[in-house]
Amino acid sequence: MKEAIKLLEQISFVPPGPRTLASMESLKKQRTLKMDHLQQVDGQCAWCNIIPLYSRRKKYCGVNCRNSALFYCYPQTPSAKMWVFIHKQNCSCTLCGECFEDKIAKKIFDLRKRWDKDAEFYKWKAGPITYHSLGDNTGDVWQVDHIIPLHKGGDGIGLENIQVVCKSCHLRKTIYERSY
Repeated sequence: MKEAIKLLEQISFVPPGPRTLASMESLKKQRTLKMDHLQQVDGQCAWCNIIPLYSRRKKYCGVNCRNSALFYCYPQTPSAKMWVFIHKQNCSCTLCGECFEDKIAKKIFDLRKRWDKDAEFYKWKAGPITYHSLGDNTGDVWQVDHIIPLHKGGDGIGLENIQVVCKSCHLRKTIYERSY
């Protein structure tokens, strides 16, 4: 699995800055948060609120801040799902504990093989596999689940209230939650 992860685009999650957290506090009950709500103030990054920006056109200080904001605001996207699944849950379902390392590694190697073949044909350099391409069309295997459902007061944005579970566990949990 370690060799497969090296082929992935490496993103380290940057926690939101204090000003960003304060501005989003009232919006946490929504399912998603528009990235337009995040604004740079005093020439600092709109996400981490620490690093000064040298251009008015830039909103984030780097790729990690931009991707962290994307994952936080849209936790149900394929890229956020795969980042949580790989880095927070060690490639296993949180409810049944089934490990999916082999499936993820196989998918990474298959994507890499296809990308290398396309790159050779079209004469371009294949970059790293993205979390989005890895998580795309995987809803039949892994699904994003809110730990505390939205209708019971759980947060819709942020990575604290989501977990990635296998499809059968998600179905069982949803049936159980709706019965009470």
